[in-house]
Amino acid sequence: LDNNSLDSCLEGITHILATAPVNKRSGEDPILETFGDAITTRSINGQIFWAGYLSTTSVYGDHKGAWVTETTKANPTLKRGRLRKHAEESWLATGAPVHIFRLPGIYGPFRGTVNRARKGAAKMVYKEGQVFSRIHVDDIVGVLIASIRLPNPGRVYNVVDDTPEANWIVTEHAYNLLKRKAPEKMQWEVAKKGMSPMSLSFYSESKRVSNKRIKDELAYTL
Repeated sequence: LDNNSLDSCLEGITHILATAPVNKRSGEDPILETFGDAITTRSINGQIFWAGYLSTTSVYGDHKGAWVTETTKANPTLKRGRLRKHAEESWLATGAPVHIFRLPGIYGPFRGTVNRARKGAAKMVYKEGQVFSRIHVDDIVGVLIASIRLPNPGRVYNVVDDTPEANWIVTEHAYNLLKRKAPEKMQWEVAKKGMSPMSLSFYSESKRVSNKRIKDELAYTL
């Protein structure tokens, strides 16, 4: 498609939400690879009112369990974090009224720890000092709607729940909710031997992510 055809694809569109993963071959955001110039043109002309990019809290890197906020320097240690940081910068450079939403692990119906516990597949992994932040899929939607109502282009938001917690504590709670016996805790040195590279990478970082900004600026209640 030529530039005129790409621009016509965006005819009448005033709000953009980018949820696609980064193109692993090029290292670029696939939406911008195709529509970047058209988005910039339409933004300059005032035709795009709001844009949102779903990123990840992995852009912060490892903080040994310490708290991070949106003002914490993005210093990713994992490749996916570096790719997302680059994508954030690319979206902000379009000139569109972009808002960045950094997400942790997502849970909700048919996904997350409760679903795995229901199948008896959730393991209670204990790694000293390790905590994760999480967010329910409904809260992601709620924060996006709140941002559309209160736009602030260029702003970054951590979209996380209130309590960062260790894997084994969340898993034990999931089994309790289901009134099922939880498995024994697995020490990290044992558990890691059966993990995929992706799972191992999640355990390579630990941080507590603050959600104060979505509450203070978007008046969002979890």
